[in-house]
Amino acid sequence: GFHVFVTLLRALAGFERPGKGRIALGGAVWFDSAAGIDLPAHQRPVGFMFQDARLFAHLDVAGNLAYAAGRAGRRGGQRPSGPSYDDVVDALDIGPLLARRAGELSGGEARRVALARTLLTRPALLLLDEPLTGLDRARRGDILPYLEQALAHFRIPSLLVSHAVDEVVRLADHMLVMSEGEVF
Repeated sequence: GFHVFVTLLRALAGFERPGKGRIALGGAVWFDSAAGIDLPAHQRPVGFMFQDARLFAHLDVAGNLAYAAGRAGRRGGQRPSGPSYDDVVDALDIGPLLARRAGELSGGEARRVALARTLLTRPALLLLDEPLTGLDRARRGDILPYLEQALAHFRIPSLLVSHAVDEVVRLADHMLVMSEGEVF
């Protein structure tokens, strides 16, 4: 049953193609099987934060963030509005990490940098696939306030998939509970 949520995130991002249906945000249609519309993933204004940080190990933190900011400028040829570099760095308190290599970061630090990188793509929709999974309770407790603050501060519509009820209760305005493909 849980894979249904991950499949939903992947379909919204354009990583998987639904058999039929329609995906739209605001006035923009990303997928419409009847109309033959299927916008490629790289053209959808979606920020996807995966379970693992997926940082570029050969770059320092500043390089990882610069890559994301550059990606935002390439999407659709027009730079979307969104959080500034300085605002994201300040909100997630990663200024002291900018010169460090991705491989030198703790698990919690890497997740904060991954969230910053995702926000800097200036997404219209933020998709979070179990962003705190694999972290011990202390590390989850360290990063949860940053995630909560970022979601509240930047006000980007977000979908969070998580097994951790405490995370969902703390971060979500609305909750959808599913079991074996059925919504409760």
